[in-house]
Amino acid sequence: MQYLPPTPTSVTSSTGLYNACIGNEITYTAVVAAPTTTQVAAVVYRWTKPNNTVITSATADSLSITLQFNTGYTGGSLTVKGQTACGAQGTAKSQALTHTGCATGTRNVFTKSDNVIKASVYPNPNNGNFMVNINTGIVSNAKATIQVIDMLGKVVANVNAENNNGVINTNINSNLNNGVYTVKYTVGNISNSIKMVVQK
Repeated sequence: MQYLPPTPTSVTSSTGLYNACIGNEITYTAVVAAPTTTQVAAVVYRWTKPNNTVITSATADSLSITLQFNTGYTGGSLTVKGQTACGAQGTAKSQALTHTGCATGTRNVFTKSDNVIKASVYPNPNNGNFMVNINTGIVSNAKATIQVIDMLGKVVANVNAENNNGVINTNINSNLNNGVYTVKYTVGNISNSIKMVVQK
């Protein structure tokens, strides 16, 4: 008999609400009861999200995720389910997200502090296939240059990414060896970097 993880009892919101407008960033957390004698605890959590949203937290497999709501978002369903170490997935818990009372024509508005652009790499650690999400704060055609640099300072991947109303979201699939890398991103005259671990 294969034991399954408990079904999450609810999904909480950092704002206490389940309504979001374009440009919002909200953290959602799955509430999970302790496993019974016929269940086993989950080791990761699998989320599905509404269209035109992006997970900006460090990993998409954790108990909590942060969603950014982008242009085109009109509501939808957020679901989460546990997965055991053996790969068995439990029943998903669904939470409806709405988009009401928002200003017409809302678009992403991001703020920059000391010229530091908000960015994330997920999942992290990863197997060489990962997403880079950058909130540029620049609603224009400013593109991003993304470089992956190994511990010896060698550029092992170089990608140019499109800016979509202040958001750059790019998948990078590279054949990297296990180790620590620096993901460096440049938008306009602003650069910053994030540490990333490849662990296969």
